[in-house]
Amino acid sequence: MTMVQAPDVSADIDVWYEGPGQGAEEIMGGTLANFLVVRPNLPDKEAAVILNDPAAEWLAERLGVEPTKEFRERAAEVLGELWIRHLYREHRRVDSLSFIGRAVLEAHPELVQAFERVWRQRAAA
Repeated sequence: MTMVQAPDVSADIDVWYEGPGQGAEEIMGGTLANFLVVRPNLPDKEAAVILNDPAAEWLAERLGVEPTKEFRERAAEVLGELWIRHLYREHRRVDSLSFIGRAVLEAHPELVQAFERVWRQRAAA
């Protein structure tokens, strides 16, 4: 018996990083990354992802790097895109604002593995 896999809809979207946001550190205790999601046959969607400080520190520790402001901004960018693609792959709604904390990361080890893989690839380039 052959299983038929559903197409990966996350491959059909473009996720454009538009830069870091302002004020999230003071208001939400995290780093904000802004994205534009281009979807086929649908209007473009603006989405923002906040990576909270404890989650960023945990990721930095796993990678053996300091959780500097630059790290947090780059981590929010990488993880934000991965999160948006994850939501589309799971056929879930992408809210205008997503909040990623350590509990989300622990619930999605595949997301953490993908983040670490992308991080190391970019560091090696």
